[in-house]
Amino acid sequence: LNGILEEAEASGDTSVTKHGRITYVPQTPFILNQTVRNNVLFGLPYDRERYERVLDACCLRPDLEQLGEAGDLTEIGERGVTLSGGQKQRVSLARAAYAQSSLVILDDPFSALDSGTGKAVFERLIASPDALLRDSAVLLVTHASHFITNRAVDKILLVVDGRNQFIGTWEGLSGFHPTDENTLR
Repeated sequence: LNGILEEAEASGDTSVTKHGRITYVPQTPFILNQTVRNNVLFGLPYDRERYERVLDACCLRPDLEQLGEAGDLTEIGERGVTLSGGQKQRVSLARAAYAQSSLVILDDPFSALDSGTGKAVFERLIASPDALLRDSAVLLVTHASHFITNRAVDKILLVVDGRNQFIGTWEGLSGFHPTDENTLR
């Protein structure tokens, strides 16, 4: 991930080529000391229809109702309302969905969500036929193998103890039995 984000140099004869805008959702979400809306828009112009779809996809409506009359215009962050870890992560995911980037890098963002919410957000952003990120390449790093299904992913890279063990499809993974011989180098 750090190589793609240009935060680390590629090793050996590896090269990284990127095209288009990249959006990154880290394990620890970055929240601005601004309104919920400004945290989602992150400097992009407000498109009401797209914004409303993103709020629904990221299961943020009940949270906005709890914030009171100001709703998404409530200031959050250090000087504003304090959000839970799961709420911050859903705001961060909403930012990524709203940005409509070519590549979306998700660094285990569903780990901060309860199982029901995580499943709903995953379906709405990635797995369903009308998922909001369907037109983006999505690189998902996760420890939650239940997100890895035949219809949700094209390629799987399995890393065990820092070593690449498998790269391929869901069908290939279902028949994979790790041995030292088939470890990717």
